[in-house]
Amino acid sequence: MLKRSALAALLLLTGCPERPKETPPAPSATSPARSAAPALVPPAPVPSGPTHFAVASAPAVNAACKPLPKGGPRAMTALAVALRRLACEPALFMLKSGELRKELALPADHGVEISGPSTVSLRFPKGRAADLALSMGLASPVAARSKSGAWSWRIWNLGSAPSGKLELWGPGAVVVGVDFDYAKVGDGVDSVPLGDTPLEGFASVTMPESVLPLKDDEAALAMLLAGLQRLAADPSQLAREPKDAAGFAGLDDERFRVSRRSLHHGSTVINGLDVWTARTRVAAGPVIEAFGLEGKIEHSRAHDSDEYLLFVDEKTEHGWRGLKVALRFERRSGVAAAGAYGGHVLSGVTLMP
Repeated sequence: MLKRSALAALLLLTGCPERPKETPPAPSATSPARSAAPALVPPAPVPSGPTHFAVASAPAVNAACKPLPKGGPRAMTALAVALRRLACEPALFMLKSGELRKELALPADHGVEISGPSTVSLRFPKGRAADLALSMGLASPVAARSKSGAWSWRIWNLGSAPSGKLELWGPGAVVVGVDFDYAKVGDGVDSVPLGDTPLEGFASVTMPESVLPLKDDEAALAMLLAGLQRLAADPSQLAREPKDAAGFAGLDDERFRVSRRSLHHGSTVINGLDVWTARTRVAAGPVIEAFGLEGKIEHSRAHDSDEYLLFVDEKTEHGWRGLKVALRFERRSGVAAAGAYGGHVLSGVTLMP
């Protein structure tokens, strides 16, 4: 059923094969006038739970996870408990968003978001990073420079000396940001004593694919293609608030995140939308095919970007149904899928008028 839904949406994007032309009947004097506007495609069905995992159930809790120490700062206890549970309990990543928030039972000023296929992001008030390290039982805490990403030289995280890594628990990988002024140290410095460094107010936990295998999400693909077709049929939606446009397109679901993209400002501003993948994994090939495009996925060529774009004749912006579209990708983890684009998965679609 999902494959049929995705195929139907694909045909809506690219257009059905042209039929032989027929001579229309002569209009009758009594025939009512007909509108030339096509019927709007309905949003694709939204499954109630995750549809991108290749397994029906998660592995058991890692009983070897190191327990939290007693007597840590009370202000950081709930956050430390949540981070440990996310790192040690793969089944949490298979819950619905509401169920996960209830299970973690964090204070009201803490945010919980399923921000990737197997990533949970937490937002919380800034406090002393040393207090969280104490609540977690982290020995020899340091502020450590990130080792990955285009902006890694200015991103600092909570770690432990001498490695600078945060490896208290597993199998989930924990990252806790700290607000350290990178300009205070040279480029060759990888870690500094934590001192009174504040938290960045953001943390994430990612469960590796070796623990929770992923599959390409056909339900999300069908939702995306139908949603894009709806937005193209009514370009005025691009200027609405992203959450309202997402609702119109049937993309107000945890599988996607819709945000504003603007050119210029003031009276000359041009508003568009970015549709990002979140709790899903969408293969690159079917999306490119749905737009009727053929090209190469290459790095964006910007030194401060981790993005990969579809290049067609050296262009990354493509005309489609009166809109301008850019397709954004990231490298696929694990084994590549079949086809010319099998080494990448979709990260987002930009729509501009």
